[in-house]
Amino acid sequence: MFLEQLEGEAVQAQKTESNPDQQYQLFKSLRVQLEMRTKQLEEALHSTQKDGILTVDQALVKQAWERVCDTLLDWHLQLDTSLPAPLDMVGVWLHKVEGALRQDVILQQPHDVTASTLHRALEQQKDALKNLESHQQDFRRIHKDRSVDGVAVSPDQLQDMAERMNFVSTSSSIHLARMEFLENKHHMESFLTLAESKLRSWIIKYGRQETIEVMLRNYNSIVEKQRFFENYEALFQSLKQSAEAYVSADSSGKKARNIQ
Repeated sequence: MFLEQLEGEAVQAQKTESNPDQQYQLFKSLRVQLEMRTKQLEEALHSTQKDGILTVDQALVKQAWERVCDTLLDWHLQLDTSLPAPLDMVGVWLHKVEGALRQDVILQQPHDVTASTLHRALEQQKDALKNLESHQQDFRRIHKDRSVDGVAVSPDQLQDMAERMNFVSTSSSIHLARMEFLENKHHMESFLTLAESKLRSWIIKYGRQETIEVMLRNYNSIVEKQRFFENYEALFQSLKQSAEAYVSADSSGKKARNIQ
């Protein structure tokens, strides 16, 4: 099977004694082979069942694909950390940021749980990106010299890092804007779900005096004491602003990609 063969070649190649440039060329060759099969693999994993569940064979292919991706990712990190300082730290940072940007958030949860999960992921990604400018400066200098303190760096590996740095710098603002929009969207949906539930409990035609009094106290607690309409307006404004920021970031990102 192709994936098993590729995984074996990747493991064996890492054990091969060679200089950094040769190691990177081996890595690049195997990564290109995998990328050329990506569309074929995606089609093979397309579920034909109504419930969307993969067959046993498809699940095995998916596991093999994930193993190869993990093997190549670990090898890539190893190659980047083997670079002379401070380029090695730029490489470590790139992998950290790329991992944060790849992070999947499960949206099929209660809205309040999803909003909290998105908020934690967003803060982690902001933390990972806070050193973007300083790493960009270091990398630009090294990329211009094509070496670190006289130590030559593989041109292909340097170009790979340049492309990844460019992708992170142009896509991170869009990604963060999207995450913030989704967080506010799920906050609003959680609020509206609660409001709908309360509204249904308040809409009654008649009842005993004690029941009506309890309902009125509950209504006053939610609407007056907990400032229902003020909270709605605050959530709405946050959602509106984050939506506008997301649209703006996406438009700017598309323009930047077209220029490049």
